[in-house]
Amino acid sequence: MKNLIKALKRNSILRKGIALLGNLYYGFPSRKLIVFGITGTNGKTTTSYFLKSILEKAGYKVGLIGTSGYWINEKTKIEPPAVGFKPVTTPNPFYLQWLLKKMVKEGTKYVVMEVSSFGLRDFRVFGINFKGAILTNVSNCHHLLEHGSFKNYLESKKLLFRLLKRNSFAILNKDDKYFEEFKKITKAKVISYGLNASADVLGEIIKEDSKNLVFKVKKENLEFEINLYKNSSRYNVLNALSTIALALNLNIDYHKIKEGIESCPPLSGRFEIIKENDFKIIVDKANTPQAFREVILRVKNLKPKRIIGVYGNFFEFPLNIRQELAEISTSNFDLTIITSDDSGKNDPQEGIDDFLNYVVSRVEPQKYLAIKDRREAIKEAIIRARKGDVILILGRGDEKLMNINGKIIPFDDREVVKEILQEFLK
Repeated sequence: MKNLIKALKRNSILRKGIALLGNLYYGFPSRKLIVFGITGTNGKTTTSYFLKSILEKAGYKVGLIGTSGYWINEKTKIEPPAVGFKPVTTPNPFYLQWLLKKMVKEGTKYVVMEVSSFGLRDFRVFGINFKGAILTNVSNCHHLLEHGSFKNYLESKKLLFRLLKRNSFAILNKDDKYFEEFKKITKAKVISYGLNASADVLGEIIKEDSKNLVFKVKKENLEFEINLYKNSSRYNVLNALSTIALALNLNIDYHKIKEGIESCPPLSGRFEIIKENDFKIIVDKANTPQAFREVILRVKNLKPKRIIGVYGNFFEFPLNIRQELAEISTSNFDLTIITSDDSGKNDPQEGIDDFLNYVVSRVEPQKYLAIKDRREAIKEAIIRARKGDVILILGRGDEKLMNINGKIIPFDDREVVKEILQEFLK
């Protein structure tokens, strides 16, 4: 019976039918909107806010649907519902169509939508009229077990570009190894972006230090510079380039594009600096191997004396990817404190043991520490920090709930850090 229910839930005809009913019930609202989808393993949220900011600076009313919330317009935000303990990036078809209908009523013209692999696999966005789509990147992520394989995950991402019509735009990352695969399967006009010299919209980093990251944008005869001083990282150069590529093809003036990206505020839980005096404490959502590498590179640009990393070995990842995270962390951090993160119905100690079993014969014992209680792990990192150090707390970002042994508990890394720092002041 369980297998039958699972098969029905994954039935594409049934899923498409539900999505079309949602469209029909709310009057196909996407036909009255200009909708852009953003998908990829990392960078979807930041990219969505870059694009939202550009469109607003260009004078348009913009809605946004994504992990951090659902913006009906510039002033009205609806917090996303949670399934289990995580916010829903791409909600179910009926709720999604309700959001789009509400945007139409409010006079919103453009919609920027993060489109998750689950949202695509389950055809939640089927029937939506996408004017364009952005691919940030594709790499191993914590959803692979749910998808069954990396191939299935990759095919889910491709579905967004298969939905595009000939008069729409497919904005593809020329630096991504799957660029050609995505280019082949879409009918849309393909526009490439990247640091690769052959990209249609080319980025060239010309200045990088602890406070600024300036890059030059080149497209045919057009050249201009952007300073990512609010979102300063190499991976955000690519995120920004993707939105620039789309905006230029919408004939938005490059001055508005520059203004939109440079004025876009840093997102909560994305390289969020909680403390700066003596030593820094930074909270970041990075939870994939590629995201680990990118955030570590950004930290090293700060030239810290030492890096103390705290993260949880959570079970959504296959063992080989968790071992890759262990390799990256112990190779780059002066001290890695392994702790708990979402463990589902498992005991988080099992994940910690997997980490310890991997590093015990590979890493010097003074370079790692295991503390099951995440709060105590963060506290220990703070106790050990010295002037000039950076504490990097990874994996959760702005998440406010954690699933431990199947029990949902409130846990916000940023608030926990602030509470611990207050304790030390007493």
